[in-house]
Amino acid sequence: MSEKLKPAPEKAEEPKEHSLVLVLGDDWEGLYADGKLFTANHEIPIRSVFDALQKLGIKIKTEISSCNNDWLEENGCFPTNLSNVKSD
Repeated sequence: MSEKLKPAPEKAEEPKEHSLVLVLGDDWEGLYADGKLFTANHEIPIRSVFDALQKLGIKIKTEISSCNNDWLEENGCFPTNLSNVKSD
């Protein structure tokens, strides 16, 4: 009795590796996504990094939120767990 040969399982395609590089010079910063300048300024806000990740097609959940300023002043610092942050 001959056994049927099973095709080799298809190898899952590995996700493409992307790069984000922050270049510092004097009082300037440049953020490069896959080798191309994405943004440059004296200070690059984190939301620009989120935008660059999205442009590269990297699936990551990002959110920008704000907390209650009176609570933060009273607390003195951010808590370890996000669930403990008091929102506006």
